[in-house]
Amino acid sequence: MRLFVNAVCALLVPGCIAASNIVPLPDGEAGVPYWWILDGCGVSAEPDEVCDATLASDALPPGLLLDSASRLTGSPTRKGVYNFTVRFQKYPRQTVDHVYRLEVKEDGGSPAAISVNRGALYFGVSADGSARTSPQTVSVITPAEQQAGWSALSDNSRFTLNGHLIEQDTRARDFLVTAASGASKEGMRGTITVTSSRPLPGSLHNIEVVESVVDGTAAPTGGFDTPLDNSVVWGTIPVSGWALDNVEVTKVGIWREPVAGEDVPNGELVYIGDANFIPDARPDVEGEHSETPLNYRAAWAYTLLTSGLPGADSATSAANKIFKIHAIALNKSGLTTDLGIRAITVDITGGAKPFGYIDTPAPSAAVSGRLTSFAWALTQPPYSIPTDGSTIWVGLDGQVVGHPVYNQFREDVAAAFPNFNNSRGAVGYYQLDTAKLANGVHTISWVVADNGGRSAEIGSRAFQVQNGGAANSRKSQAPPVPSSSFGGVLVRRGFDPNQQPDTLVPNEQGNYSLQMEQLGRIEVQLGAVDGYQLVKDQRRPLPIGSSIKDGTFYWQAGVGFLGQFHLVLVKADGSQVRLDVKVVPKTYSPVTQ
Repeated sequence: MRLFVNAVCALLVPGCIAASNIVPLPDGEAGVPYWWILDGCGVSAEPDEVCDATLASDALPPGLLLDSASRLTGSPTRKGVYNFTVRFQKYPRQTVDHVYRLEVKEDGGSPAAISVNRGALYFGVSADGSARTSPQTVSVITPAEQQAGWSALSDNSRFTLNGHLIEQDTRARDFLVTAASGASKEGMRGTITVTSSRPLPGSLHNIEVVESVVDGTAAPTGGFDTPLDNSVVWGTIPVSGWALDNVEVTKVGIWREPVAGEDVPNGELVYIGDANFIPDARPDVEGEHSETPLNYRAAWAYTLLTSGLPGADSATSAANKIFKIHAIALNKSGLTTDLGIRAITVDITGGAKPFGYIDTPAPSAAVSGRLTSFAWALTQPPYSIPTDGSTIWVGLDGQVVGHPVYNQFREDVAAAFPNFNNSRGAVGYYQLDTAKLANGVHTISWVVADNGGRSAEIGSRAFQVQNGGAANSRKSQAPPVPSSSFGGVLVRRGFDPNQQPDTLVPNEQGNYSLQMEQLGRIEVQLGAVDGYQLVKDQRRPLPIGSSIKDGTFYWQAGVGFLGQFHLVLVKADGSQVRLDVKVVPKTYSPVTQ
């Protein structure tokens, strides 16, 4: 059949481009509605040309219909494997044939739905067109239990999906939404419709897309939230806040004022490093700035090692050091805003705890297969960290997954901290098999304790798992845990498995609430098997850094996460529990040795 099609194409149709491979379509199920767009019109660079689709040979699966707009719809009635050829013609003469294969299976029960992580996207462009919001990412999440295909369609040719008007795949993945140049003075609007090939409630999602012409001379806005001003700190501390712009904030730099004795020109600041943008970490800011470009990644965060500040790297110095930290936001037009100043006192003597840094994975790194996380940790004399790694815990999405291999030598760490214990064996590593994780964002964290019982979080890193094939689900892979195995709703804070959990008491509406500090960790025991987050009344996946296993919801709030989070946890019997978690700035208090 393929040779015949190619021959007819070559002899009879000028400009015809014959397909060379059979295109597999998402599986269908007998008696279950099917919906899919055949993307065969990509034979011209002009997105607004008319393109017709017609059946060229063989028959469609019984019960399905193909319309001229390339939509394959209906409910297949008979199982089997079906091959058919569709001819796509863009006027006046350009034609392409594609051969498709669709397997119809027996009805396997309820089909899977899909979800998306964005309900609206906003773009800004300056009046002269010199500054424009970058392409934005939409994630489509498909459950692992049934591999549902999905298709995304833009109704405005100025908004493209990975460069096309149609984007589709058969597993969890992302696509980029780009706003084309040439917007009118009024801007432009459009809708992206994401649809599952297996319709169910929640399997069709409309994403509003808006581009506005804005003032390109406006500076960024934002806030500097942590550490709290005049905090007494030590070790590894989160420096975080938020920043937005009517086009785009491109960078938030962390700077400090010079201290006595430094050779720095008068009025100039000393550069420390650039913060990372953390998506979905500040739903409060997103709600308050609901139509601002990139509002969902307003959060920025930087992990600061106080031992790297001048004069704060001595294990024997008794002088506490005061530093003034600045956060400066830069936008696409090159304008800057100082988001604030935070004065911190580094307590070298009374407040010292173990400290360190996670080296890998890099922030937002894309990984697949086996991942080795490297970190280093030290503590202050007279204490030490056991070299077998038994007092170091590695967390993954809030769950404690094991202890690392520790006591590895690294020359730069040993040279930088010669007066601290464990400096000759400060490095540890832990290996993860990311094939067991869902495709998407995950968080790894390290917590270190020394033999004096002093413990500290040395950092957390969000990374992106991108394995081939169908993704695993974010929810528990264990059998559902009956609600009766939990006595009410219990919460345990921190990493100590021997700590007794507290009982949460619901309010008059039957909802539960709790509070935890930035970088804190909770285990909520209630018999959950699934869950979601509510942001502006839109359902979204549970927060980054969280997971569900054996009926327990785990969450370690990463650096940059602050504010109120509205969660809904689903039990095995289908009942739902509302849990409101407020993440507050981390506080510090000196520790007496």
